[in-house]
Amino acid sequence: MRYKIAIVNKNTNEKITDEELLIKEAGINNYCNFEDIGMQGDGTPVVFNKCGDFGYLNPDKYEVRISLSTD
Repeated sequence: MRYKIAIVNKNTNEKITDEELLIKEAGINNYCNFEDIGMQGDGTPVVFNKCGDFGYLNPDKYEVRISLSTD
């Protein structure tokens, strides 16, 4: 079993897959490509780029959802 993590817009319940949008919303430099997403201990969503920068998403607008995968 594996875990999958996703960023979801709380207002629309839509999973966010647009990497450029995530970088913009996190306020990090877009000269480096998107790397991954994560979560702080308090549940705040975090976005990472390939240069080692990271930024936080607004926890009032976005949330992290974790699910189990059987693949």
